[in-house]
Amino acid sequence: MDLAIEKPEAILSAAKRKKPDIIPLCHGGPIVNPEDVQRVLSETCAVGFAAASSIERLPIENGICNTLNELKRVRK
Repeated sequence: MDLAIEKPEAILSAAKRKKPDIIPLCHGGPIVNPEDVQRVLSETCAVGFAAASSIERLPIENGICNTLNELKRVRK
């Protein structure tokens, strides 16, 4: 997570210096839950989060895995 903060912050800060009116966003990598988003937003100049897998795929995977584990426990 530290790397997911340090590198984008360097890039976003440089971009803001070059073009101050950009809207810096964070996205991807290890940013998978609201706590991760909060940390990245708190420790970078990003003002928002462009979500993808963290709201589309990951929550569904958790639900599917939980359901499959419950089904494995079913016995006659």
